[in-house]
Amino acid sequence: MFLILMEVLFSIFAIALLIFLSNLKERHPEFSQTGWSRLNGGLVFVLLSGITGILVNLPLSKGLFGSVSVAWFLQFGFLIAGLGWIFWGISEWLSFIRRKTEQVAYKEQELEFIRSTIQHTQKGTALVELLESFLRDVTTHYATEQAALWILNPSSGELILAAYRGLSPQLAKSLEKLSVQEGVTRQVASGDLYFSSQIRRESDYFLNYLSAEGIQSIVCLPFTSRQSKIGILALLSDQKFKFAPSAASLLTEALSHLGEKVEFLRLSREIKKKTDTLQHSISENRILSVLSGYLNSDLALEPILDRVLWEGLKVINASVGHIFVLDRDRLEVKATLEPSMVRVSGTLSEFPLINRLISSRNPVMERSHLLVPILRQGKILGAMWFENKDTSASFNQHDLETAKTLANQASIALANWQLQQSNSEIQKTISQLSANLRELESRQAELLSSVSLTVPSASLVNDLNNLLAGVLGKVELLQERLESGGLPYNQSLADDLRSIEKTTLQAAQLLKQFNQSSETAEIVQEAAPEPEVVEELPAETKRGLKILAIDDQKMILDLLESMLSTLGHSIELAESGEEGLKKFNEDSFDLVITDLGMPDISGFEVSQRIKQSKPEVPVVLITGWGSSFGEEELKKNGVDYLLAKPFRLEQLTEVIEKVRLKSIMRQLNNQRTG
Repeated sequence: MFLILMEVLFSIFAIALLIFLSNLKERHPEFSQTGWSRLNGGLVFVLLSGITGILVNLPLSKGLFGSVSVAWFLQFGFLIAGLGWIFWGISEWLSFIRRKTEQVAYKEQELEFIRSTIQHTQKGTALVELLESFLRDVTTHYATEQAALWILNPSSGELILAAYRGLSPQLAKSLEKLSVQEGVTRQVASGDLYFSSQIRRESDYFLNYLSAEGIQSIVCLPFTSRQSKIGILALLSDQKFKFAPSAASLLTEALSHLGEKVEFLRLSREIKKKTDTLQHSISENRILSVLSGYLNSDLALEPILDRVLWEGLKVINASVGHIFVLDRDRLEVKATLEPSMVRVSGTLSEFPLINRLISSRNPVMERSHLLVPILRQGKILGAMWFENKDTSASFNQHDLETAKTLANQASIALANWQLQQSNSEIQKTISQLSANLRELESRQAELLSSVSLTVPSASLVNDLNNLLAGVLGKVELLQERLESGGLPYNQSLADDLRSIEKTTLQAAQLLKQFNQSSETAEIVQEAAPEPEVVEELPAETKRGLKILAIDDQKMILDLLESMLSTLGHSIELAESGEEGLKKFNEDSFDLVITDLGMPDISGFEVSQRIKQSKPEVPVVLITGWGSSFGEEELKKNGVDYLLAKPFRLEQLTEVIEKVRLKSIMRQLNNQRTG
């Protein structure tokens, strides 16, 4: 009875295990993947062994099995088979559990790798430091010593080596820049993975560089952030089959975190740049609002420039500042915050930094010196100089931009000061011109009151012409300076000059008409003793010269006509260079007088073309810039004589007499040789 009870309990235990395994399969389906069927089969055989043992102990066992030995053989056979299948299933389960344990451990390593890279990327604040830390984590996790990261340069389209580990200097130099137009780099840069467990030499230059250095295995992935291309990552090894293709997914995830951090740094730089720009604009507006009041005040130049420097020291990292004003090649300190620099002056060569600034027209920013040019309409008026007595401190881009803003305000102050100086000079000039006009009107009244009695003397006509020449010359120079920007534009001054020009032109016309009406008057002069004539002069030398005058300003032509007709010469007028050359080619002239600056062609071109046609005809150049040309330059351009505006009648007469004398000597020489 005891044996039957034991067999029953054994069978119930086997049934309970079968029920447990069935429930376990429902909760953990992965257990059914391996060993489960064998374990179930083994328990079924064990159950059959227990049922056989129960039947053996019952009275009807002989009828079922025939003999006791058969029953025992079946019982023990089922038991042995069941235990064998159970052990077989358990061994497969243990292998499965071991594999799962290894997978879990590998996943834990991957998670630790991801956690480490995230932690290090979050701590990084500089791009190079961030990339080097990432490569260190990657090479540690994959037990390799060689890795490299390239960043794409959007402007050139090249991959720039940004960080690397374990590469030889020669290989790093070779891979410093990579093209994305061909081969593996093109494939990876376009978003694909490249994997090779055994690199062979081929046409791809990138792989050839690696193969030449003994690299056998490579995995290369794209480095992106928010769908934008950043660069590529390459893991390298001198062992074959070092990397598995499955490494790509983990590296891709790690690179995604790195890309987010790189994007964050880029956005941070942009935000900082915009914040600095905004702060600079706020600071600049504050400076402008303060200085605008000083610029619109009646203060002298020095206090305004001092205030400019004071405002600069509030925002620029400097200890002292100076403002130098340039006058030709000399410099003078107009404002300074250092007592030893007050009224310091000297030549450009004595201030090498300012000399370099003016020569290059670009700011000079060194560790303890910041210099910016003070410009107005492209002209350098001076220099603003900030100094740092503390040599450990240095200037930055924000200081440079602020200094440029201050230099612009200083240029406005200097321009206002120069305008005041110019206005003062202009008022003096206008007063002088008004006095000349009053004298001219007085001479005109004297001329008109005496015209019915006698012809005016040559000295009176000469004085009138001199007055006209002086007035017109100064008017023209002032107008040219206004038009070229040499003087700040002043509408009132322009109107005054036009009025003076009109009045002077009327006086020139009046003198011309008076000369023409007085040609028939009887002139009684004291007979002069006849000079002793050594040689009879040619008849052509006794007449007046035929002169061609070319100028784009009609008032100058009228003045020349008045002067030359007074001297008894005939004159042909042309209001442009081309018109003058046309008249010269159609007629014969003894002398050509031309202006330098004309709208169509210059006076130099006129003189050159005249000399090419008739080199014996002398050319007189009249200009407001006479002192700018040397004798060699004038001869090179075919100019024989130069008259600088404003010129007087005596100067014109002297030039014509020189021309006449040369003509006489030339004709006398021709008579002797004839």
